[in-house]
Amino acid sequence: MAATNGESFNNPHRVNFDAPRSFGTVFRSKLKETFIPDDPFRQFKNEPLKKRTIKKIQYFVPIFEWLPKYNLGLFKYDLLAGITIASLAIPQGISYANLAKLPPVIGLYSSFVPPLIYAIFGSSKHLAVGTVAACSLLIAETIGEAVSPTENIQLYTSLVFTATLFSGLFQTVLGLLRLGILVDFLSHSTIQGFMGGTALLIIFQQMKGMLGLKHFTTKTGLVSVVEAIFHNRQEWKLECLLIGLAFLICLQITRYVKQKKPKLFWVSAIGPMTVVVIGCLYTYFSHAEKRGIPTVGPLKRGLNEISIHRLNFSSEYVMAPLKAGLITGMIALAEGIAIGRSFAIARNEQIDGNKEMIAYGLMNIIGSCTSCYLTTGPFSKTAVNFNAGCKTQMANVVQSICMLLVLLLLAPLFSYTPQLALSAIIISAMLGLIEYEKYYHLFKTDKFDFVICMSAFIGVPFISMDMGLIISVGLSLVRALLYIARPTTCKLVNIPESNLYRDIEQYPHGSTVPGVLALQIGSPLYFANANYMKERIMRWVREEHDLTKPSQNDIEYILLDFGGVTSIDHTGVEALVELRKSLDVKGIKMILINPRLDVMEKLMVAHFIDKIGKDSVFLSIDDAIGSLRFSLKTLKGSIDLLRILIRHLYKLPSSAGRAFRRTFEFGRTYVVRPKGKHQATIVWLHGLGDNGNSWSTLLETLPLPNIKWICPTAPQQPITLFGGFPSTAWFDVSDLSENASDDLEGLDASAAYVASLLANEPPNIKLGVGGFSMGAATSLYSATCFVHGKYGSGNQYSVNLSAVVGLSGWLPCAKILSNKIEGVEEAAGRAASLPILLCHGRVIVLVNCNAGDDVVSHKFGEKSSEKLTSSGFQNLIFKSYPGLGHYTIPEEMDEVCAWLTSKLELEGQ
Repeated sequence: MAATNGESFNNPHRVNFDAPRSFGTVFRSKLKETFIPDDPFRQFKNEPLKKRTIKKIQYFVPIFEWLPKYNLGLFKYDLLAGITIASLAIPQGISYANLAKLPPVIGLYSSFVPPLIYAIFGSSKHLAVGTVAACSLLIAETIGEAVSPTENIQLYTSLVFTATLFSGLFQTVLGLLRLGILVDFLSHSTIQGFMGGTALLIIFQQMKGMLGLKHFTTKTGLVSVVEAIFHNRQEWKLECLLIGLAFLICLQITRYVKQKKPKLFWVSAIGPMTVVVIGCLYTYFSHAEKRGIPTVGPLKRGLNEISIHRLNFSSEYVMAPLKAGLITGMIALAEGIAIGRSFAIARNEQIDGNKEMIAYGLMNIIGSCTSCYLTTGPFSKTAVNFNAGCKTQMANVVQSICMLLVLLLLAPLFSYTPQLALSAIIISAMLGLIEYEKYYHLFKTDKFDFVICMSAFIGVPFISMDMGLIISVGLSLVRALLYIARPTTCKLVNIPESNLYRDIEQYPHGSTVPGVLALQIGSPLYFANANYMKERIMRWVREEHDLTKPSQNDIEYILLDFGGVTSIDHTGVEALVELRKSLDVKGIKMILINPRLDVMEKLMVAHFIDKIGKDSVFLSIDDAIGSLRFSLKTLKGSIDLLRILIRHLYKLPSSAGRAFRRTFEFGRTYVVRPKGKHQATIVWLHGLGDNGNSWSTLLETLPLPNIKWICPTAPQQPITLFGGFPSTAWFDVSDLSENASDDLEGLDASAAYVASLLANEPPNIKLGVGGFSMGAATSLYSATCFVHGKYGSGNQYSVNLSAVVGLSGWLPCAKILSNKIEGVEEAAGRAASLPILLCHGRVIVLVNCNAGDDVVSHKFGEKSSEKLTSSGFQNLIFKSYPGLGHYTIPEEMDEVCAWLTSKLELEGQ
């Protein structure tokens, strides 16, 4: 950092270097953020003990929260919704139990007890509880590998109950330990692919019922299923196929009606029940069983049997239900919570994922002891429940009461249900799970996500359900690891007329500062990516060196934006140490931008901040650039040189001249207000292609607390020097030499704008104007207008100037300056008394090159000074700085500060 008058140029915004927090504080904070990020008890921690206790009970048992507020007005909606979803639960329960190779009555049992449990412990008002096809098939596949459902149905059923218990325990533990993060590993793409692949497999399996087959494979692979369909083609029954297709077409029509007219959702909701009733009537009156059409078979009347004694934990079989329980438990959680949240968002409500896990777990634990198998929140039933207008969890209670009546009174009637009707219901439901449009959308938006989705979609039917899921989850983890191991690093550029810095690939027209390489790191720094990150940064340095080699503008500073580095480990710190050493060898200084609290603490404990210095840490890139501008050796007139390079690179055509009067739209003005007593106001003008913001950040750091700085931005206009390429400029310029023509119209417009900015200042405030490069030229032109009392156009100039500063600039309209002052006594008096400070770099010869201002030559600046002096500006100082290029240095700014303090008679600093 540079110093002026013995004072340091402090950062515009201070970086927090407070002592690191203790290990205990950090550990508790991390633990809380991981497991209790929402802190559900925070809102009533100041309540009396009794009220706190009640609130905690209501949190864990939500029925105590909503039931006391319940009324008949809500019940009429819940009653309708409950009856509607019950009509859907009957055929789905029988169908999915059939899919799971279980007795059909167990499907009805599973729509009786679990909904009651969820109504007590669940937090979603709209979720409707029931069995789902994917988990039913997965249970059949996994348990079927250990025990055949046809040879030993009792043992098979016991293992299914045991798998349900394991699912419930797994879900409850996740909820109690608040480990919902594990469910997040089932990405949306994985779930979409898994559901689609499972639906495809189920559709082919249901051809057994649609064709009336009596013999079928016990394997669940798609190839085996297709082989079984054609191998048993002698059993195909045309009657079954025609009736099944008729039912399927009817069901699809009801779905179509619901999509086109959502208010007619009930048509789709009662469709499956209607199919079952018609199927039962057809079977009963036509004696279809005698013609070999398979039916559900006997369904006994009565409530769920207690099945706790049937749970089987023998070492011979326990691995099958454990495997099935964990996988289906995870899938059921992911599907149920996602569905619950989507419907909650539609009503601007929230559900607690951890409470949902506990509710799912408890209903499956209790369900496993009451002859139920795995349940969750199916999308179809939840959508019907939502559209039916349900208001609370009471709809699940109504569903359970309806199922109670069915089990006690009507169950035997459903024994006539033909298998083809159940197959039609399942196929209709599965067709809705193969979401072609979403797969195409994935392909268009994210190819890797599409591969993850397709790995499950193809793996489930062609390999196995669990392997398809494992492959998809594995690919998701590989992708996550790649994000960590190969994080994105990008070069940052400045967005014109702003203090924003963004990725150069996204904003290729942004500008850079010569001598500065700004990079953004978009990942935590861990052992897995630290070495790659170090090598990637050094590769950026080499690439930048190759780009800047022709202009000799090598890198002096590398700015590392740490805003995206959320954490860092010991290997990451060591990598930074090694990176710093490598950069030091190349003469490049490392600057850190916006390190987060955790990262800053580790860097301070490791003494890395001490090694690079606290003055090498900034809150923003803009702050860093503003402070580093003093010490940059290769800064070539801000954007000036870059604009010239653009002209040569793109070979832009010359402008056709100006045959019409132009309009000038000035850009944003930046104001730096005085930190002390306001004594003076100075308008400071930037160089060609720059903006007011870049200078406002620098001027704010100067030890001049009594000055108010106004930094306007020049209008965009075609520049002849750039072949007509548009740039921010105070006037047009064709050449940077004393023989160049002057744009009097542009000069007058800019001088008038500067005067308007100063015109509203209080009368006791001293006024000045200054600038860099083209800004300096405009300031000197304003000075001549002040002395002459008129603009070039003849209009009166009314602002009284007390000081003029020009850095690396020149005098426009020099040839006619003498004519303005000679013979005008008042003008000569103003010229003689106006203080002017001009600073310019002078070329010196070095071993390998020349150093000095190669944009606006020292000779041009010196001749401008001589012309001013010869025209009567006696109170002028011209300072030369050997080797100074077209940029500023601390010594030059020291001179400016001391000169302004003296000439404006500012009070002590």
